[in-house]
Amino acid sequence: MNYVYYAIVVIAAYLIGGISIANALSKKLIGKKISEVGSGNTGASNMIRNCGWAAGIGTLAFDAAKAFFTLMIVNAVFKNSAPCAVYVAAVAVTVGHIWPIWVGFKGGKGVACTLGAMLYLMPWITLIVLAICGLITVLFKTMSITSFTGIGLMLVATLVYYYHEISFLKSSITIYQNTPFLITVLIIFAVTVFTHRGNIGRLIRGEEAKVKIGNEE
Repeated sequence: MNYVYYAIVVIAAYLIGGISIANALSKKLIGKKISEVGSGNTGASNMIRNCGWAAGIGTLAFDAAKAFFTLMIVNAVFKNSAPCAVYVAAVAVTVGHIWPIWVGFKGGKGVACTLGAMLYLMPWITLIVLAICGLITVLFKTMSITSFTGIGLMLVATLVYYYHEISFLKSSITIYQNTPFLITVLIIFAVTVFTHRGNIGRLIRGEEAKVKIGNEE
């Protein structure tokens, strides 16, 4: 294993993960950085609440795209020299998004980057989960519930898709098809739950902020 390649991947993916358009976009729309408004989070949820759906979806798309293309480039460059580089990049780009060095280690909560990474690693299942999350948003109007639903479904899909049982001489053997991938999803899941710990508390107390759908007042 060439640790130099993995070190390059970690540093590059982390720095790319820290790139954000949220502050610049909110500055143009409302005259303030989004890091100074609402929850102070630079992710899509805070953008939706304070700058509208278009700005929020734009931020979500950008953050997901930077993760998707980071993994695609890392896989193309390092797949032969560092077989697990794409999984390392998935974690590093998410961490870079959450704790970016560019803006004082205060970024998003990792959901958009997770979406982009999973779109690259598990595209069709991720698209199905994304459609379900859209429905959850309309029903509950609470972005943290949408986030938890999406991440939870990703975890379940990973367990179902990458673990399967085969029968041999009346015995059942669990086959671990892709352990590095499973470990990657578990790490991202744990980090994302950690970043939403405040949201969990507010949900329990019934204080979590909702978003407007359409022309709702």
